[in-house]
Amino acid sequence: MSRNTRAALAITAAVALLAGSGASFARWYDEKALSDANVTTGVLSIEQTPGSESWLINTPDSDDTADATVPFDPANDKIVPGDVVTYSTTFTLHLEGKNLRASAALLPEGLDTSVDGLSVSSEFDCGSANLAALTQADNGATCTAKATIVYEQGSKDNSTSAFPELRGNSTKEPHSEGWAKAPAEQSVAVEITGFKVVLEQNLRPAQVPFGG
Repeated sequence: MSRNTRAALAITAAVALLAGSGASFARWYDEKALSDANVTTGVLSIEQTPGSESWLINTPDSDDTADATVPFDPANDKIVPGDVVTYSTTFTLHLEGKNLRASAALLPEGLDTSVDGLSVSSEFDCGSANLAALTQADNGATCTAKATIVYEQGSKDNSTSAFPELRGNSTKEPHSEGWAKAPAEQSVAVEITGFKVVLEQNLRPAQVPFGG
């Protein structure tokens, strides 16, 4: 018997023994548990700075074009034609998210009032931050929200005053232009509660205004 013949018989015998013993062939495998990991959602929020609210009014020797520089208490102080009153407060933006893009604004930009000659406008400033494309690089940015109430003085001079020493040589009828007889426009509450700071995530991928 040749060497090759003996080797073939040995392999055949080994296979027969495995088959007879109930053993089977198998594919190899191994496994390792992955390290535990968490994915955390980001943050988009606005925080008003405690104690940052401020009310100011212009001085009595200035008109409705002047800046408000004197402390004003809306609970006790009243306004009259020619006054300019401002309310301001600060906010902190919280923005966390690698791909976060957001916009911020003070809405609405103005409020209608029931008093003639009285207007309310708003301003919102966050320094160098782009309010239409905020990112987590702007996290912690301080923003100032400001509402300005202007009570326009209807009569800009004394040509329609009833007092001769004030009207001079004017031929205009007294109180004919820019005057309001009591009780018109008096003891009227002007609400500015409709203002609010809005921070919202931008649309992905197209960041365009809503078309309606």
